[in-house]
Amino acid sequence: MQDSNLLLMLNAIGTACTVLLAHSAFQLPAPATMQQKRALRYFRLALVGWALAFAIGSLQLFSANWPALRPVSILFANLTYCSSYFCILVAVATRYQYSAIGIRTWHYAALLALCSMLVIALLDNFLLRNLLIPTLCTLLLGLALRLSYLPAKATVQPRHRGDQYLRLSLLLLLLNLLLTNLLMVPLTASGIPTSTRLLMFILLNGILLTSAINSIFHYDLTEKIRHEGQTDALTGVYNRKILPQLQPQAADCVLMADLDHFKRINDTYGHDAGDYVIQQFAVLLQHAIRPADTVIRMGGEEFLILLRQTDISAAQQITERLCRQVAATALNFKGTPLQITASFGLCPVGQHDLTQAVQQADQLLYLAKQQGRNRLVRS
Repeated sequence: MQDSNLLLMLNAIGTACTVLLAHSAFQLPAPATMQQKRALRYFRLALVGWALAFAIGSLQLFSANWPALRPVSILFANLTYCSSYFCILVAVATRYQYSAIGIRTWHYAALLALCSMLVIALLDNFLLRNLLIPTLCTLLLGLALRLSYLPAKATVQPRHRGDQYLRLSLLLLLLNLLLTNLLMVPLTASGIPTSTRLLMFILLNGILLTSAINSIFHYDLTEKIRHEGQTDALTGVYNRKILPQLQPQAADCVLMADLDHFKRINDTYGHDAGDYVIQQFAVLLQHAIRPADTVIRMGGEEFLILLRQTDISAAQQITERLCRQVAATALNFKGTPLQITASFGLCPVGQHDLTQAVQQADQLLYLAKQQGRNRLVRS
Protein backbone atom coordinates (compact mmCIF):
# COMPACT_ATOMS: atom_id res chain seq x y z
CA MET A 1 0.00 0.00 0.00
CA GLN A 2 2.86 2.33 0.80
CA ASP A 3 4.42 1.60 -2.62
CA SER A 4 1.12 2.43 -4.31
CA ASN A 5 0.82 5.67 -2.42
CA LEU A 6 4.40 6.58 -3.33
CA LEU A 7 3.84 5.85 -7.02
CA LEU A 8 0.58 7.79 -6.96
CA MET A 9 2.39 10.74 -5.43
CA LEU A 10 5.14 10.52 -8.06
CA ASN A 11 2.58 10.48 -10.85
CA ALA A 12 0.77 13.43 -9.30
CA ILE A 13 4.05 15.36 -9.12
CA GLY A 14 4.86 14.42 -12.71
CA THR A 15 1.41 15.47 -13.91
CA ALA A 16 1.64 18.82 -12.10
CA CYS A 17 5.12 19.51 -13.45
CA THR A 18 4.26 18.69 -17.05
CA VAL A 19 1.06 20.75 -16.79
CA LEU A 20 3.16 23.71 -15.63
CA LEU A 21 5.59 23.15 -18.51
CA ALA A 22 2.71 23.02 -20.98
CA HIS A 23 1.24 26.15 -19.39
CA SER A 24 4.54 27.99 -19.90
CA ALA A 25 4.44 27.09 -23.60
CA PHE A 26 0.94 28.56 -23.83
CA GLN A 27 2.23 31.85 -22.38
CA LEU A 28 4.57 32.47 -25.32
CA PRO A 29 3.57 35.45 -27.49
CA ALA A 30 1.94 34.69 -30.81
CA PRO A 31 4.58 34.10 -33.51
CA ALA A 32 4.78 36.35 -36.55
CA THR A 33 3.94 33.86 -39.32
CA MET A 34 1.21 31.27 -39.75
CA GLN A 35 3.90 28.63 -40.25
CA GLN A 36 5.43 29.42 -36.83
CA LYS A 37 1.99 29.48 -35.22
CA ARG A 38 1.21 25.98 -36.49
CA ALA A 39 4.58 24.68 -35.29
CA LEU A 40 4.01 26.15 -31.83
CA ARG A 41 0.53 24.61 -31.71
CA TYR A 42 1.93 21.11 -32.30
CA PHE A 43 4.75 21.62 -29.80
CA ARG A 44 2.11 22.56 -27.22
CA LEU A 45 0.09 19.45 -28.08
CA ALA A 46 3.17 17.31 -27.45
CA LEU A 47 3.53 18.76 -23.95
CA VAL A 48 -0.18 18.32 -23.28
CA GLY A 49 0.14 14.70 -24.45
CA TRP A 50 2.88 14.01 -21.92
CA ALA A 51 0.82 15.55 -19.13
CA LEU A 52 -2.09 13.29 -20.11
CA ALA A 53 0.23 10.28 -20.19
CA PHE A 54 1.14 10.98 -16.58
CA ALA A 55 -2.46 11.45 -15.53
CA ILE A 56 -3.67 8.33 -17.34
CA GLY A 57 -0.71 6.35 -16.03
CA SER A 58 -1.98 7.05 -12.52
CA LEU A 59 -5.10 5.03 -13.29
CA GLN A 60 -3.00 1.88 -13.51
CA LEU A 61 -2.32 2.16 -9.79
CA PHE A 62 -5.99 1.39 -9.10
CA SER A 63 -6.09 -1.63 -11.41
CA ALA A 64 -5.87 -4.02 -8.45
CA ASN A 65 -9.32 -2.90 -7.29
CA TRP A 66 -10.77 -2.44 -10.78
CA PRO A 67 -9.19 -4.94 -13.19
CA ALA A 68 -11.13 -3.53 -16.16
CA LEU A 69 -9.37 -0.20 -15.64
CA ARG A 70 -5.92 -1.58 -16.43
CA PRO A 71 -6.28 -2.28 -20.18
CA VAL A 72 -8.10 1.02 -20.74
CA SER A 73 -5.43 3.04 -18.96
CA ILE A 74 -2.61 1.22 -20.77
CA LEU A 75 -4.30 1.80 -24.13
CA PHE A 76 -4.85 5.54 -23.68
CA ALA A 77 -1.50 6.14 -21.98
CA ASN A 78 0.29 4.63 -24.96
CA LEU A 79 -1.87 6.52 -27.45
CA THR A 80 -1.13 9.88 -25.85
CA TYR A 81 2.51 8.88 -25.53
CA CYS A 82 2.86 8.09 -29.26
CA SER A 83 0.75 11.12 -30.22
CA SER A 84 3.23 13.40 -28.45
CA TYR A 85 6.07 12.23 -30.66
CA PHE A 86 3.95 12.50 -33.76
CA CYS A 87 3.16 16.11 -32.76
CA ILE A 88 6.89 16.81 -32.42
CA LEU A 89 7.46 15.43 -35.91
CA VAL A 90 4.66 17.54 -37.39
CA ALA A 91 5.89 20.64 -35.51
CA VAL A 92 9.43 20.29 -36.89
CA ALA A 93 8.13 19.55 -40.40
CA THR A 94 5.81 22.56 -40.24
CA ARG A 95 8.50 24.90 -38.94
CA TYR A 96 10.83 24.14 -41.84
CA GLN A 97 8.06 23.58 -44.44
CA TYR A 98 8.92 20.02 -45.41
CA SER A 99 5.55 19.44 -47.03
CA ALA A 100 7.14 16.75 -49.21
CA ILE A 101 6.97 14.26 -46.35
CA GLY A 102 3.19 14.36 -46.80
CA ILE A 103 1.95 14.38 -43.21
CA ARG A 104 -1.81 14.66 -43.34
CA THR A 105 -4.68 14.10 -40.91
CA TRP A 106 -5.28 10.58 -42.14
CA HIS A 107 -1.65 9.72 -41.36
CA TYR A 108 -2.30 10.78 -37.80
CA ALA A 109 -5.44 8.64 -37.64
CA ALA A 110 -3.55 5.68 -39.12
CA LEU A 111 -0.82 6.07 -36.51
CA LEU A 112 -3.34 6.05 -33.67
CA ALA A 113 -5.05 3.00 -35.14
CA LEU A 114 -1.71 1.19 -35.46
CA CYS A 115 -0.75 2.05 -31.90
CA SER A 116 -4.14 0.90 -30.66
CA MET A 117 -3.83 -2.46 -32.39
CA LEU A 118 -0.29 -2.92 -31.09
CA VAL A 119 -1.26 -2.12 -27.52
CA ILE A 120 -4.37 -4.28 -27.58
CA ALA A 121 -2.52 -7.19 -29.22
CA LEU A 122 0.36 -6.97 -26.76
CA LEU A 123 -1.64 -5.98 -23.72
CA ASP A 124 -0.55 -8.96 -21.65
CA ASN A 125 2.98 -9.12 -23.02
CA PHE A 126 4.84 -6.60 -20.89
CA LEU A 127 8.21 -6.98 -22.58
CA LEU A 128 6.99 -6.66 -26.18
CA ARG A 129 4.59 -3.83 -25.39
CA ASN A 130 7.34 -1.81 -23.73
CA LEU A 131 9.69 -2.51 -26.63
CA LEU A 132 7.59 -1.93 -29.76
CA ILE A 133 5.80 1.23 -28.66
CA PRO A 134 9.05 3.06 -27.77
CA THR A 135 10.55 1.79 -31.03
CA LEU A 136 7.77 3.46 -32.96
CA CYS A 137 8.30 6.68 -31.01
CA THR A 138 12.04 6.44 -31.65
CA LEU A 139 11.39 6.31 -35.40
CA LEU A 140 9.14 9.38 -35.21
CA LEU A 141 11.68 11.33 -33.18
CA GLY A 142 14.55 10.20 -35.40
CA LEU A 143 12.70 11.49 -38.46
CA ALA A 144 12.07 14.82 -36.73
CA LEU A 145 15.77 15.11 -35.88
CA ARG A 146 16.67 14.31 -39.49
CA LEU A 147 14.35 17.03 -40.78
CA SER A 148 15.92 19.59 -38.47
CA TYR A 149 19.28 19.03 -40.19
CA LEU A 150 18.02 19.24 -43.78
CA PRO A 151 18.36 22.57 -45.64
CA ALA A 152 15.25 24.67 -45.07
CA LYS A 153 13.17 25.85 -47.99
CA ALA A 154 13.80 29.32 -49.42
CA THR A 155 10.56 30.65 -47.96
CA VAL A 156 11.71 29.95 -44.42
CA GLN A 157 13.55 32.62 -42.48
CA PRO A 158 17.30 32.03 -41.90
CA ARG A 159 18.00 29.71 -38.98
CA HIS A 160 19.31 31.10 -35.73
CA ARG A 161 20.62 29.87 -32.38
CA GLY A 162 17.16 28.75 -31.30
CA ASP A 163 17.15 26.18 -34.10
CA GLN A 164 20.46 24.83 -32.82
CA TYR A 165 18.88 24.44 -29.37
CA LEU A 166 15.97 22.60 -30.97
CA ARG A 167 18.34 20.14 -32.65
CA LEU A 168 20.20 19.57 -29.39
CA SER A 169 16.93 19.02 -27.52
CA LEU A 170 15.71 16.54 -30.14
CA LEU A 171 19.00 14.66 -29.86
CA LEU A 172 18.75 14.54 -26.06
CA LEU A 173 15.12 13.41 -26.31
CA LEU A 174 16.20 10.62 -28.61
CA LEU A 175 18.96 9.52 -26.24
CA ASN A 176 16.55 9.66 -23.31
CA LEU A 177 14.06 7.60 -25.25
CA LEU A 178 16.64 4.95 -26.07
CA LEU A 179 18.06 4.76 -22.56
CA THR A 180 14.87 4.74 -20.53
CA ASN A 181 12.62 2.76 -22.86
CA LEU A 182 14.66 0.42 -25.00
CA LEU A 183 17.78 -0.35 -23.01
CA MET A 184 15.94 -0.52 -19.68
CA VAL A 185 13.16 -2.88 -20.80
CA PRO A 186 14.87 -5.97 -19.31
CA LEU A 187 15.34 -4.07 -16.06
CA THR A 188 11.73 -2.92 -15.92
CA ALA A 189 10.61 -6.50 -16.56
CA SER A 190 12.64 -7.51 -13.51
CA GLY A 191 10.63 -5.30 -11.23
CA ILE A 192 11.62 -1.63 -11.49
CA PRO A 193 8.30 0.26 -11.10
CA THR A 194 6.96 1.49 -14.41
CA SER A 195 5.58 4.67 -12.86
CA THR A 196 9.00 5.64 -11.51
CA ARG A 197 10.56 5.18 -14.92
CA LEU A 198 7.68 7.06 -16.54
CA LEU A 199 8.10 9.94 -14.10
CA MET A 200 11.79 10.42 -14.85
CA PHE A 201 11.34 9.90 -18.57
CA ILE A 202 8.39 12.14 -19.34
CA LEU A 203 9.48 14.84 -16.90
CA LEU A 204 12.92 15.06 -18.49
CA ASN A 205 11.35 15.09 -21.95
CA GLY A 206 9.02 17.89 -20.92
CA ILE A 207 11.88 19.98 -19.56
CA LEU A 208 13.95 19.46 -22.70
CA LEU A 209 11.12 20.20 -25.12
CA THR A 210 9.90 23.22 -23.16
CA SER A 211 13.43 24.64 -23.15
CA ALA A 212 13.67 24.11 -26.91
CA ILE A 213 10.26 25.70 -27.54
CA ASN A 214 11.09 28.74 -25.44
CA SER A 215 14.48 29.07 -27.14
CA ILE A 216 13.32 28.90 -30.74
CA PHE A 217 10.36 31.22 -30.29
CA HIS A 218 12.38 33.63 -28.13
CA TYR A 219 14.93 33.88 -30.92
CA ASP A 220 12.12 34.15 -33.49
CA LEU A 221 10.81 37.16 -31.58
CA THR A 222 14.32 38.61 -31.23
CA GLU A 223 14.91 38.22 -34.97
CA LYS A 224 11.55 39.81 -35.70
CA ILE A 225 12.35 42.82 -33.49
CA ARG A 226 15.82 43.13 -35.02
CA HIS A 227 14.39 42.93 -38.53
CA GLU A 228 11.72 45.52 -37.74
CA GLY A 229 14.41 47.80 -36.31
CA GLN A 230 16.28 47.58 -39.62
CA THR A 231 13.23 47.93 -41.85
CA ASP A 232 11.64 51.14 -43.05
CA ALA A 233 8.01 51.21 -41.93
CA LEU A 234 6.77 53.14 -44.99
CA THR A 235 8.38 51.18 -47.82
CA GLY A 236 9.31 47.82 -46.29
CA VAL A 237 12.94 48.04 -47.49
CA TYR A 238 15.92 48.24 -45.15
CA ASN A 239 16.69 51.48 -43.37
CA ARG A 240 20.13 52.99 -42.76
CA LYS A 241 20.53 51.16 -39.42
CA ILE A 242 21.62 48.10 -41.36
CA LEU A 243 24.70 49.84 -42.81
CA PRO A 244 27.05 49.27 -39.83
CA GLN A 245 26.35 45.52 -40.04
CA LEU A 246 27.25 45.23 -43.72
CA GLN A 247 30.59 43.78 -44.68
CA PRO A 248 32.96 45.66 -47.03
CA GLN A 249 32.27 43.06 -49.72
CA ALA A 250 28.50 43.63 -49.47
CA ALA A 251 28.54 45.44 -52.83
CA ASP A 252 30.70 45.93 -55.91
CA CYS A 253 28.94 49.16 -56.85
CA VAL A 254 26.78 51.56 -54.84
CA LEU A 255 24.00 53.65 -56.32
CA MET A 256 22.39 56.65 -54.67
CA ALA A 257 18.91 57.56 -55.94
CA ASP A 258 16.83 60.61 -55.11
CA LEU A 259 13.44 61.82 -56.36
CA ASP A 260 13.49 65.15 -58.18
CA HIS A 261 11.42 68.08 -56.89
CA PHE A 262 9.92 65.96 -54.14
CA LYS A 263 9.22 69.01 -51.95
CA ARG A 264 6.99 70.34 -54.70
CA ILE A 265 4.85 67.18 -54.53
CA ASN A 266 4.50 67.50 -50.75
CA ASP A 267 3.63 71.20 -50.94
CA THR A 268 1.15 70.81 -53.79
CA TYR A 269 -0.61 67.53 -53.00
CA GLY A 270 0.14 66.94 -49.31
CA HIS A 271 2.26 64.51 -47.34
CA ASP A 272 0.00 61.56 -48.10
CA ALA A 273 0.80 62.01 -51.77
CA GLY A 274 4.49 62.28 -50.88
CA ASP A 275 4.34 59.01 -48.93
CA TYR A 276 2.59 57.37 -51.85
CA VAL A 277 5.28 58.53 -54.29
CA ILE A 278 8.06 57.26 -52.01
CA GLN A 279 6.36 53.88 -51.72
CA GLN A 280 5.98 53.56 -55.48
CA PHE A 281 9.56 54.67 -56.04
CA ALA A 282 10.74 51.95 -53.64
CA VAL A 283 8.68 49.39 -55.58
CA LEU A 284 10.27 50.53 -58.85
CA LEU A 285 13.74 50.19 -57.37
CA GLN A 286 13.04 46.70 -56.01
CA HIS A 287 11.65 45.50 -59.34
CA ALA A 288 14.61 46.92 -61.25
CA ILE A 289 17.32 45.16 -59.28
CA ARG A 290 18.26 41.50 -58.92
CA PRO A 291 17.58 39.30 -55.86
CA ALA A 292 21.23 39.59 -54.79
CA ASP A 293 21.05 43.40 -54.65
CA THR A 294 19.79 45.44 -51.71
CA VAL A 295 17.64 48.56 -51.48
CA ILE A 296 18.06 50.81 -48.43
CA ARG A 297 16.07 53.93 -47.63
CA MET A 298 18.54 56.47 -46.32
CA GLY A 299 15.90 59.00 -45.33
CA GLY A 300 13.23 61.13 -46.96
CA GLU A 301 13.15 60.41 -50.69
CA GLU A 302 16.77 59.21 -50.88
CA PHE A 303 17.64 55.53 -51.42
CA LEU A 304 20.85 53.52 -51.56
CA ILE A 305 21.14 50.46 -53.80
CA LEU A 306 23.93 47.95 -53.22
CA LEU A 307 24.78 46.16 -56.46
CA ARG A 308 26.62 42.85 -56.08
CA GLN A 309 28.70 41.01 -58.67
CA THR A 310 28.41 43.93 -61.05
CA ASP A 311 31.14 46.00 -62.70
CA ILE A 312 30.71 49.71 -63.28
CA SER A 313 29.67 49.32 -66.94
CA ALA A 314 26.89 46.83 -66.17
CA ALA A 315 25.80 48.97 -63.20
CA GLN A 316 25.61 52.00 -65.49
CA GLN A 317 23.32 50.14 -67.90
CA ILE A 318 21.07 49.05 -65.04
CA THR A 319 20.87 52.62 -63.70
CA GLU A 320 20.20 54.26 -67.08
CA ARG A 321 17.39 51.79 -67.72
CA LEU A 322 16.00 52.50 -64.25
CA CYS A 323 16.19 56.27 -64.85
CA ARG A 324 14.15 55.93 -68.05
CA GLN A 325 11.67 53.59 -66.35
CA VAL A 326 11.05 56.05 -63.51
CA ALA A 327 10.47 58.93 -65.94
CA ALA A 328 8.05 56.81 -67.98
CA THR A 329 6.00 55.71 -64.98
CA ALA A 330 2.65 57.44 -64.58
CA LEU A 331 1.43 57.48 -60.98
CA ASN A 332 -2.10 58.20 -59.89
CA PHE A 333 -2.87 59.40 -56.36
CA LYS A 334 -6.61 59.46 -55.64
CA GLY A 335 -7.40 60.42 -59.20
CA THR A 336 -4.55 62.94 -59.50
CA PRO A 337 -1.86 62.01 -62.07
CA LEU A 338 1.69 62.43 -60.82
CA GLN A 339 4.82 62.47 -62.93
CA ILE A 340 8.16 61.77 -61.26
CA THR A 341 11.82 61.63 -62.22
CA ALA A 342 14.92 60.70 -60.24
CA SER A 343 18.63 61.47 -60.16
CA PHE A 344 21.37 58.92 -59.57
CA GLY A 345 24.98 58.80 -58.41
CA LEU A 346 26.96 55.64 -59.15
CA CYS A 347 30.32 54.65 -57.66
CA PRO A 348 32.29 51.38 -57.71
CA VAL A 349 33.45 50.18 -54.34
CA GLY A 350 36.85 49.12 -55.65
CA GLN A 351 39.59 50.09 -53.21
CA HIS A 352 37.21 52.16 -51.06
CA ASP A 353 35.47 50.82 -48.04
CA LEU A 354 31.71 50.76 -48.23
CA THR A 355 31.25 53.99 -46.24
CA GLN A 356 33.58 55.94 -48.53
CA ALA A 357 31.88 54.56 -51.62
CA VAL A 358 28.46 55.63 -50.29
CA GLN A 359 29.77 59.12 -49.55
CA GLN A 360 31.23 59.43 -53.04
CA ALA A 361 28.00 58.20 -54.64
CA ASP A 362 26.14 60.84 -52.63
CA GLN A 363 28.43 63.54 -54.00
CA LEU A 364 27.85 62.26 -57.54
CA LEU A 365 24.10 62.37 -56.89
CA TYR A 366 24.48 66.02 -55.90
CA LEU A 367 26.27 66.67 -59.21
CA ALA A 368 23.39 65.01 -61.08
CA LYS A 369 21.01 67.43 -59.36
CA GLN A 370 23.19 70.39 -60.34
CA GLN A 371 23.38 69.24 -63.97
CA GLY A 372 19.62 69.31 -64.43
CA ARG A 373 18.23 66.20 -62.64
CA ASN A 374 16.68 63.09 -64.22
CA ARG A 375 20.12 61.71 -65.03
CA LEU A 376 23.01 59.55 -63.85
CA VAL A 377 26.48 60.72 -62.89
CA ARG A 378 29.09 58.04 -62.33
CA SER A 379 32.68 58.09 -61.17
